[in-house]
Amino acid sequence: MAAITWSNDASIVYTDAMVRNYLVAPGVTLAKGEAVYFDANGRLVKSNAAAAGTAKFAGIVVEVQSGREAVAAVVVFGEVAGANLSGLAYGASVFLSNTAGGLDTAAGTVSVLAAKVWTGSGELNRQKVLFVTAASAGNL
Repeated sequence: MAAITWSNDASIVYTDAMVRNYLVAPGVTLAKGEAVYFDANGRLVKSNAAAAGTAKFAGIVVEVQSGREAVAAVVVFGEVAGANLSGLAYGASVFLSNTAGGLDTAAGTVSVLAAKVWTGSGELNRQKVLFVTAASAGNL
């Protein structure tokens, strides 16, 4: 079991991805690379596999804009680069972790698949990337 870490905010790149902008729940601070889902009001909050009620996955945050109401850009399907994946094999599964917003190589208390380690295409050609499939995973 190993937490997925990110190189730094500036290194998170997405290409050939379906990205959507959503409002962030009041009082929630999100960072690039965090796993999120929708709360009862349709606002983004951090995913957490420690309990069934929060073990949901709508995508990975790639941009955050603050203001009167914070908005986050979320990859719901496609490639995200910038995670430290050097020790993982292509095809390896990445799950929600028991840490809010976190991803891990092992499933948390509630097993929710978030992505697979993939080879990038286009400008990310031959880099290891996370291929996110939240839109088709049935765990929104």
